[in-house]
Amino acid sequence: MKDSRAHMEFTKAYTAFARASEDSKDHSANRWSFDELLFASVEDPERAWEMIKAIVEVDSSPRVMEITAAGPLEELLVQHGERMIAKIENDAEQNDSIRELLGGVWQSEMPGPVWAKVLAIRTRKW
Repeated sequence: MKDSRAHMEFTKAYTAFARASEDSKDHSANRWSFDELLFASVEDPERAWEMIKAIVEVDSSPRVMEITAAGPLEELLVQHGERMIAKIENDAEQNDSIRELLGGVWQSEMPGPVWAKVLAIRTRKW
C-alpha cells in the first residue's frame, strides 16, 4: 500500500468494519475494505500481505485480529501459502502481533508444509 492516503483510508475503514456489529451502519459502510482484502488474498498476495501488516500495525485488538486471521490471512495461506510463507515467517520474527495473528488461523485447505510452518511461527492457538 504505497499511497499513504489510500493506506490510511483502507485501514481506517477495515478496522471500523471489523469492530462494528454486523447490523450496524459502520459494518455495512465499510464492508468494501474487507471485500478488497479478501479479493487481494486470492488475486494479489503481495498486496494482501502488505494490507494485513498495515491493519495489525494500526489495530491489534482481539476483534480486528479475529476477523483478519480467520478470513483474509487464512485465505492468503490457502491460496498462496507456499509462495508467501517465507515472507510471513520473516515478518513474524520482527513483529509479535503477526505471530499472535497466526494463532487465529485454521488449517482449512492449507498445504501441510505451510501449516507446519504456521504452527512453528505462531505464538499460541486462540
